[in-house]
Amino acid sequence: MHSLEVLEVDASVVTLACDIFPFSQIEELYIWNNNLFICFTGVPALEYFTNLRLLHYSSSQNEIHVESQLNSTIPYLHSLENLYLQDIHRYVQRSVINAEVLFYGLYKLQTLHLKNSGITHFTVNMFKDLRSLHGLLVEKQTIIVLEHGIFNSLEKLEYIYFYDVDFKCNCEMFWIIEWLATNIHVQVFDFSVQTCSTEAITFNFLDYLDTQCPPVLEFTLFMLTFCITLSFILFALLHESIWWNLLYLYYLVRERLNNRISRRHGDKYQYDAFVSYSSYDEEWVVNQLLPNLEQSGPPFITLCLHNRDFELGKDIVDNIMDSIQKSRWTICIVTRNYLRSQWCSMEMKMTTYRLIAESRDCLLLILLEKISLEEISYYHRLARLMNKKTYLDWPLEKKDQQLLWEKLKYTILTPTENYLNEFL
Repeated sequence: MHSLEVLEVDASVVTLACDIFPFSQIEELYIWNNNLFICFTGVPALEYFTNLRLLHYSSSQNEIHVESQLNSTIPYLHSLENLYLQDIHRYVQRSVINAEVLFYGLYKLQTLHLKNSGITHFTVNMFKDLRSLHGLLVEKQTIIVLEHGIFNSLEKLEYIYFYDVDFKCNCEMFWIIEWLATNIHVQVFDFSVQTCSTEAITFNFLDYLDTQCPPVLEFTLFMLTFCITLSFILFALLHESIWWNLLYLYYLVRERLNNRISRRHGDKYQYDAFVSYSSYDEEWVVNQLLPNLEQSGPPFITLCLHNRDFELGKDIVDNIMDSIQKSRWTICIVTRNYLRSQWCSMEMKMTTYRLIAESRDCLLLILLEKISLEEISYYHRLARLMNKKTYLDWPLEKKDQQLLWEKLKYTILTPTENYLNEFL
């Protein structure tokens, strides 16, 4: 017995005298239809086969034991090169055998053959110690998960063979297509004929992955591009209707807080009117508006002009909001240049939001040029304002111009908020 190299046993229960163990030279062990392989003392017997190079183990189909020695003994077989496990599916399904740690410590294992093993989830962690594995054979079982990267640690792997295996159709295994196309060291036999099932339908596995599962990188790029495009479209559509509302709301809340502090100190409006105009019309403002409102009097009108009264070094939007809030009125000098100016458009928007928020008339419109209704209708906000408010046309006659200045000055200095509409 001490020189015996091959042992084959066919029995459900096998007990050995491990204290005088006569099988230390066994290199090949075949165990058929077994449920219990122990010493007389009750401890597992497999770990005493220290020279074992091949283990062929199949479990009994007729009965199942409450425990299995495979988990606790296989890792001790440090010389094991070939492992064949058959019909252990019931032990795996009932968690008597923990497949996750079953192959730990088998650093010299070269061939792993699993038949009807019941292992449905093949993970990277499960194969992490199989550094010398050359061949993997799996047959007659179902595979639900074949984890991405499972073969990366198997540096010496040469061939893989799946036979009579039912894969579950799962897009998480899409990586297999790229791996099959790029790996040059591992032969995968007959994988093109493998099938997968989902409910009652069977597909060719590779066809299913190729047609039903988008590549992860391409899908990610698609979703990223889609989100960016959607964001751009939403921004373009909602910029006019939402962005300025949010911006004005921010400045309105801030100004309300500042106004509370100002009222506690008895502060009043700093200016009678803020003048919103295009820089192209500055000559008219300097030569006409300033002399007739601010420099002729009494009474004198205090005006706020952006090129003169804005605070240096301060954000331009902050300057605009501060000037509008610190002025009792806003006078918009409407010309074609004004309508084309983004800053002027913003000033008008801010003023109309203030008009709505404070529920009082604080806007005066002076049309410096003859602009047709068709042109004005392009600017939706101005067209709505002109439909609801009386506006002033700049007259050509000097006497009419003087009358306009008197009306404008009277309106600005009169506390009656809607006086201009009634007066004109």
